[in-house]
Amino acid sequence: MICCKQTALFLPAVAIAVVASSRGASADAVVDARLGVAWMTRSKSTALEHLFKPTLRLGGRATLGERFEVGGAFTALLDTNEHYRVLGFLAHARFAVIATRRFSLGAGLAFGLGSDADILHTELRADGTVAPYGFAALDARFSLSHHWFLSAEIAYENFALLHLGVVVGFRL
Repeated sequence: MICCKQTALFLPAVAIAVVASSRGASADAVVDARLGVAWMTRSKSTALEHLFKPTLRLGGRATLGERFEVGGAFTALLDTNEHYRVLGFLAHARFAVIATRRFSLGAGLAFGLGSDADILHTELRADGTVAPYGFAALDARFSLSHHWFLSAEIAYENFALLHLGVVVGFRL
């Protein structure tokens, strides 16, 4: 039987491999990184250091057609305090609602597994195991060149965190 943590690491890799194999060797791909801030929507504390935390998301997706991307993502709430630290491994898809040569307005959805951190619970107590995890996101992507792009993204993660960040990406 596969452990939950092993499954969490395996999910994004499977999603990328399935899409890449369905497209053949010439599949286009996107890799990106979001750096931003998360607002703890369930925080019982009003102190700024408890309400806002730095976040990171790393992603890789294969493109299907002009508007759809499917792959995986790693998301993290960066904090030295173990009660606030969150790590998630997710299968991630993005659909470009509006797509032009220089601009794209997209919606993303991701599901997988993540740490069951205390901060994600109304009562601020978790059992410290792995739990179902996900996020929904909207982004505005601007092409800087044929390969590079820059985005602004807002995401709602696990019904507890509202992210706002800048995404830097590269099309392979």
